[in-house]
Formats: sequence, structure tokens, C-alpha cells
Amino acid sequence: MTDEPPRPEDPPGVGIDRHRVDEAMYQPFNPGPIPFTRGEDGLPAPEVATDLPLVPPLVPETMVCIGDRSQFVTRNEWGEITRRYPPERVEQTPDGRHFVRVWFFWRRAVEPIRPQCKFLIRQMVDFQDAAENQMVERLCTARRDSESFFLSVRDQQVHACEFRSPRDALSELRLNRFDDAKIRLGRERYEEGGKFDVDAALKRTEDEADRGMAYGGIFKE
Repeated sequence: MTDEPPRPEDPPGVGIDRHRVDEAMYQPFNPGPIPFTRGEDGLPAPEVATDLPLVPPLVPETMVCIGDRSQFVTRNEWGEITRRYPPERVEQTPDGRHFVRVWFFWRRAVEPIRPQCKFLIRQMVDFQDAAENQMVERLCTARRDSESFFLSVRDQQVHACEFRSPRDALSELRLNRFDDAKIRLGRERYEEGGKFDVDAALKRTEDEADRGMAYGGIFKE
């Protein structure tokens, strides 16, 4: 219910919060068939799914938001790498800056080969009702979900993102290749008009994906 009651002159229903008819709570329950198998005792038993999806591995290659600290580097004014250092040589100041010791007390500032995105926020919190166990929340502060909370990217893969700061040209290349493939399909459809064969065009794009020429979306990598 809203705070303000409906006025007498309002038509019926005004002042009442109504859910959309297509929301989940209004969807009819339509259960599918329950698969059964024969148990060890010979009696029917519900079949337990064994091919459930696993949480994707957390690696820099498929999670562009996180930093890659496998190497530390220095860069010139063009962003090109000028020196590389292994993580074992790198130290950190109390305010979070990274450096390597070059000569006695002389330090050289370095950074991860791919710094973490400034919009990614990590929080280590307790599991609900299990304070002895912790979990890491990963939130993207550049985006919000349907309830206006920061978007959670925990247990997800983010292959490329133009919100990222600093930018990552290598992952953005995937976006460009994907758009190039879509534009090529769109141009063929535009030029051929009603004669455009969608199935044939998708087959050509999938063949290109198998050769490493198209990325993302419905296309293979």
C-alpha cells in the first residue's frame, strides 16, 4: 500500500501498489516431469542432477575487473612497458603504493601489469549465521542492479568492460571484434534485404569463431 490513501474522486485502484501481471509471483506453477531412476534397492527414486554448473574460476583472463599481479612494471608516457619485475621483488608502502629497491635507499615506483579497476570494491564479510567462515563480496560501483544496489560480480565472468578504469586495451579488442562481426552481419542483411539468409550468415560467423576471428555473444571463442 502507498502512504497516501486514494481520494474519493480517483478511479478504483489508484493509491494501491499493484505488481505487474508478468512478475514471477503471478506466474502459474507449471512443473515439468520429474525424472526417476532405479535405486540400489530396486525401487524408483528421483534422479539427482550431476551436471550442475560450477562457479567459474577466478582468473584475470576471464575477470577483467581484478588486477593481474603476476608481474609489476614501469611504463612511459604512452603506457608502454619499459621494465618488468617479478612479484618477489616488489614491496608496498603503508598507503598501498608498490615499489622495488634499486640501490640502497633508492626506490622505483611500479604497478601491476594490469591494475585493479577503480570501480571494483572488495569486502570480506561473514557468512550469514556462520561467523567462523568468511566470503569476499565483489561489487561494481559503476553499475547498479534493478533495486539500485551496486552490481555484484562475485562468481561471475566479466570478459570485457568499457567502464573499466584504467582501461584494458586487450580485453576491449574482444568488444571490437564482436561488434565487427555483428556489423558485418547487419550490412549483409541491409544490402540483401529480404533475401538475407540468417542461418547461412550465422554459420559463416561460427566458422570464423572457430578460426579465432569472432568473439563473444552466441559465437564461440
